[in-house]
Amino acid sequence: MRTPVLATLAVVAAGVTAAGCEIPDPAGSSPSASPSATTTPAPAATGTAAPCLTGSWTSTEARGSASGGGASATLSGGSGVAVTIGANGAVTADFAQMRPVDFAAQVGGADVKGQFTYAGRVAGTVRTGAGQTGTWEPVPPVEWGDTRLTVELTEPLRLRVFDNVRIGDYLGDGAGDTGNVVDVDPFLGKGTYECRAGTLILAPADDSGITWTLTRA
Repeated sequence: MRTPVLATLAVVAAGVTAAGCEIPDPAGSSPSASPSATTTPAPAATGTAAPCLTGSWTSTEARGSASGGGASATLSGGSGVAVTIGANGAVTADFAQMRPVDFAAQVGGADVKGQFTYAGRVAGTVRTGAGQTGTWEPVPPVEWGDTRLTVELTEPLRLRVFDNVRIGDYLGDGAGDTGNVVDVDPFLGKGTYECRAGTLILAPADDSGITWTLTRA
């Protein structure tokens, strides 16, 4: 069982409220080793991608909302992710230049703010529709490799909730319990796509999730 992010935030907020004190800023601790961004091989592709999807893209924004476990959140940010899509449905996302995604949440009656980032790369395959809009369907397996996740609070305290955790370890069968405050399968979750003039929008399959906007690189 993986620890849901929203549940973790709820526990942290409850502890802060009960204790009436701050947790020291962990910035002075030794940072975790940065993951390699070159060790994830692309799996053999068995999918297809619409012509408007193929090529190189860069994320300009991740935006969405989340709810679950007595918490709710809104989020935005996430520019700088390099994404490539092949005609055979092969998708890779490189997080080396990613800017943080900021979130603001109500957790157990407390206002909580923070951010999360990914590091490394992810590779996978999708099947899509053939037109300008359609379904975005991942084809297992997804090669998470050394892709890592960091989640930290900035208000009402500074606390690193997840510190450079392998996203493959974090995912598991219980990944949906996060309530999507963190996109647990960035760019390779089930959803829809929409091609506009030089812009690609990848939206989640439900209303509680993250929509990624990308522009042609």
